[in-house]
Amino acid sequence: MSDFWTLDSRLPPGQLVDVGGYRLHQYTLGQGLPTVLLFAGDFGWSLEWRHIQLMVAEYTGVCSFDRAGLGWSDPAPSQRRLINIIDEVQILLERSDFRGPYLIVGYGFGSHLSRVFANLFPEEVLGVVLVNPRDEQPPEDILPALRSEDRKVARMNRIRYALAQLGLLPLAAKLLGNHFELSNCHDLPAYIRTMFYESSYFAGIFAERECQTENDRLVFHTKFPNNIPLVLICSAMPVWLSKFFVEDRDHAQEVWQASQKRFLQLSKQSELITYDGDEDEVLLSQSELLNNAIQKMLAGMRE
Repeated sequence: MSDFWTLDSRLPPGQLVDVGGYRLHQYTLGQGLPTVLLFAGDFGWSLEWRHIQLMVAEYTGVCSFDRAGLGWSDPAPSQRRLINIIDEVQILLERSDFRGPYLIVGYGFGSHLSRVFANLFPEEVLGVVLVNPRDEQPPEDILPALRSEDRKVARMNRIRYALAQLGLLPLAAKLLGNHFELSNCHDLPAYIRTMFYESSYFAGIFAERECQTENDRLVFHTKFPNNIPLVLICSAMPVWLSKFFVEDRDHAQEVWQASQKRFLQLSKQSELITYDGDEDEVLLSQSELLNNAIQKMLAGMRE
């Protein structure tokens, strides 16, 4: 089984599927039911799952995809509301013949998609794994830290976008390193890293950010089917939060656990798994942890 991110070609490794006048990129591996459907996080696309997908493909079918405007997918004419993205996913699955029932794994913003998908199609979803999910209504004590981090990320992306439009972002990344180079891309070949330096990538990010408040509101009013098993995988303490509460880590732990507790209450069959390290490490250095959780949930479905 080839590692698609090591290929020396800009051609998409999977299929480009027309979903209504524009195409989404879908990458499928493995065989078997239930099938695992991977929803990427903020700014993420199919290669975000590059370690996990190969592991899961050893024992069942697994599908990742690029949301419109990101990765190898075309931009979409519609706004990046959750309901529009879910409609695109449904068309993608139908036209690519990738059938359920599904075990859905959602990371970050992908957790929003997972919850709305489970609400709309509960008969197709046998289980959900939320990985460092976005909290649409975080505890009051955590809001200042969350907003501070969001502003910092948005500011840096605006600078990156301006440099990308001028064709200077690769040079800035080379000269200034981590200030302008996106993290967790060092294991990728040069042709993929250059995709993160294109202005179209940041345009896709901004399109999703424009709908963030509306999407949070929709998820808040979306009821998760509480009979669907749920596994929550979270960092014991994300770096951005520990930096904000540098003088009161005990309080930071309390508010972080309060957020996790609310997610666990979504389902009557819920489980929390924590790990030491920053949020994105569960997709990289901690990928075996996520793989084991998926295997365990699938085993329970097949009994």
